[in-house]
Amino acid sequence: MKKKKILFLPAGIGLAHVGRCSSLAKELKTRGYDIFFGIGKHSSIVVEKEGFPYQLISEVAWEIYEGKFRKLNPSIYSFEMIEKFVKEELALIRQEKPDLIVADIRPTAKISASIAKIPLVSILNVDAT
Repeated sequence: MKKKKILFLPAGIGLAHVGRCSSLAKELKTRGYDIFFGIGKHSSIVVEKEGFPYQLISEVAWEIYEGKFRKLNPSIYSFEMIEKFVKEELALIRQEKPDLIVADIRPTAKISASIAKIPLVSILNVDAT
C-alpha cells in the first residue's frame, strides 16, 4: 500500500507557524506518513533542523509585515501576491501529489487546495477567498 503524503504550507512569518506544523509533522511521520513542506526562506531553518524535505516558495517578507503592522494596516496581501502564491502552491501540489494539505495561517493554501481538489486542514485558520 502506498504511503499517504501530507504537504505542509505554513506561513513563514513568525516561527510559531512552522514550529506547530513541524511538531505535527514529526508525529505523523512516526505514524507512517510521507511529509513535505512548502515554505519561505525565513522558516526553512526549522524544517532543515528537523530533517524534513521541502521546497522554497514565495512568502511575505518580514519588512512588509512589520511595516504594515506598525501602521495598523491589515492589508498585507496584494492581488498580485495572492496570484503568485497560488501559482507556486499549485505547481508544488502537482509536483508532490499530496493526499492532504495542512496549512497554518497561509491564506492562499485554501484557494490552492480547492483548485487542486485536495483536502485541507487549517491549524490556524485564515480565509483569503
